[in-house]
Amino acid sequence: MAAIVFGISGMVVGIGGLVISFVVLLGNKKKSDKKDGEQEGVILSELDHIKTTTEEIKHKLEKKDEQYLELVQKLVEVEASVKSAHKRIDSLEKYHQPN
Repeated sequence: MAAIVFGISGMVVGIGGLVISFVVLLGNKKKSDKKDGEQEGVILSELDHIKTTTEEIKHKLEKKDEQYLELVQKLVEVEASVKSAHKRIDSLEKYHQPN
């Protein structure tokens, strides 16, 4: 009879151990999932910040390109004006030659 009691109590302890192990495993999995979710949220937040910053830099670069093109166009106009002024100065020098 004692062998049966010891056998049953051994089985109860074994099953209890399995149940406790399973509960601990589930608890650890929830903690791990929560930690993984937090890390994923941080990564997604950082990626969004990088994307926003990249778009801002792209926008600023486009504005600088427009300013550069305007500057080049003004330079072309100034060069044409200088060329015209040189022609007028050269023609004036022909009439006003110092003796």
